[in-house]
Amino acid sequence: MAYVLQPYEALGFSLQRLLARQMRGAFLDLQKAARGGPCEPLVHAARVRIKLLRAMLRLLRPRLGSAVYHRENQALGNVSRLLSSSRDDAVAQASLARLGRESVAAAVQAQAALLRQALQPDDSHDRLSLDRRCRQACRQLWARLEKLDDWLPADIDESVLVQGLVSTYRAARADYRLAAKDDRQESLHEARKNAKYLMLQGRAVKKILPQGCLPRSRKLQTYTDLLGEHHDLFLLVGKIKAAQRDGRVRQSPDALLNAIAQRQTELAQKALPMGRRLWRKKPSQLREELLPTLV
Repeated sequence: MAYVLQPYEALGFSLQRLLARQMRGAFLDLQKAARGGPCEPLVHAARVRIKLLRAMLRLLRPRLGSAVYHRENQALGNVSRLLSSSRDDAVAQASLARLGRESVAAAVQAQAALLRQALQPDDSHDRLSLDRRCRQACRQLWARLEKLDDWLPADIDESVLVQGLVSTYRAARADYRLAAKDDRQESLHEARKNAKYLMLQGRAVKKILPQGCLPRSRKLQTYTDLLGEHHDLFLLVGKIKAAQRDGRVRQSPDALLNAIAQRQTELAQKALPMGRRLWRKKPSQLREELLPTLV
């Protein structure tokens, strides 16, 4: 899934090529899923493309303006939300399997196995529901693709990319600083989102702007993976409590919930010191390092 801006192309053309290819790719992935293709890999691929599209929108926000940015970002967010439930179910099953496999406590293993069964989705019903949501997402993506030429300016230069990178970096750094003060789930989740966007933006511009100024992609990947697992466990706890409320789980899963809380603490303790190193540079310093490369 190549998504790199090429230095030998006019930047406006390169951006249009990249965005159109990712929109069309996500559309085709979801179209295949809606027609009976393997759901999990196709929906995952579409979600990855949509995340990249949203990262590129943030990169171009200084040139697009707030109105266009919010409209297109909201439209892509709506598509992503249509596909989130199937991803959440799969992640819950994978998280429970990992917790049961890695724990030495018999109670945790037993409760993880019990909850995997209780949280197992109804495949036939879920498949029909997902097919409908994929078709709806296809229609929404196609509508955005048809209007791409209307809102994406052709006269974009590298200074816009610098502004966008610095803006995303500033947001990711502020999110980290908030998360470091209080490690609430909301703060950690926001810290992950903007770090992920910055990583995707950096990969897209790697042939146009120097990479040494930005946090390393590999370290950002590790940082976002740690915070991503933390968020997945948060969603799992929500599913467990919902199952308790509706009677699908009658036995108290306290041992498993304690194991989840312990794992979340471990993840935060690994991610936050890493964030301190990733975001040590001030946004103004990043801008000063990037701007001379445009001369």
